[in-house]
Amino acid sequence: ELQQKRSMNEWSMYIHVMGDALNAIFVIVNALVVHFGEPYLGDDRFLSDPITSLIMCTVLLVQVIPLIRDSAMILMQQAPLLQGVAGVEEVKEEMLAVPGVLDVHELHLWALDQDTPLCTAHIVLQTDQVKTASTTIDRIKTMLHQRGVHSSTLQTEVVDMCAPECTHTDSDPNTPVTCERIKTLKAPAGAAAGREAVAPAANQSCSDPVCEGSATVQCIANSCCR
Repeated sequence: ELQQKRSMNEWSMYIHVMGDALNAIFVIVNALVVHFGEPYLGDDRFLSDPITSLIMCTVLLVQVIPLIRDSAMILMQQAPLLQGVAGVEEVKEEMLAVPGVLDVHELHLWALDQDTPLCTAHIVLQTDQVKTASTTIDRIKTMLHQRGVHSSTLQTEVVDMCAPECTHTDSDPNTPVTCERIKTLKAPAGAAAGREAVAPAANQSCSDPVCEGSATVQCIANSCCR
């Protein structure tokens, strides 16, 4: 509990000072035992030095192991624990739930230190969502702020939902994932998501999205684009 209230730098300084203090105390104790303990302990009094050394090493080791573990996780860029989510996949699902987002890839979560998580991601939007891209990104950043991620870099990508075929290049291994999601969204009757097909309004073009249900439901293309 004490370690959780301190930064890693403060905790390492505390361990260093505690080690120096224990070392000074044990030196005095050993000197007294060796000097005055001969009538009572004989030659066994010399064992006080290795015994106190083992005690000091054990105490310091118990305190140092969590510090080494946390430092190693930061150096290895392990995804930090965020507020209210279990891991990276849940963060991705929350991003995909933002209206206008077709796909999320190249999602990376890591930390500079124990208090500074960072996030980068590629956000795929529909062609006709470009003008509202800033609003979509702001919604994602707001979600990240609520999870404790206050520094994020989000790159937008645009795809044509009404394209006859979904193509991708070998240079981008994440594009097939986007293609599969687009095909799912373009599937007849919204079968993959359990939605019913929605006919476009008379004054609505094929490229306009149709949003069903609440604002958190993913927008899908009109049936004429499927």
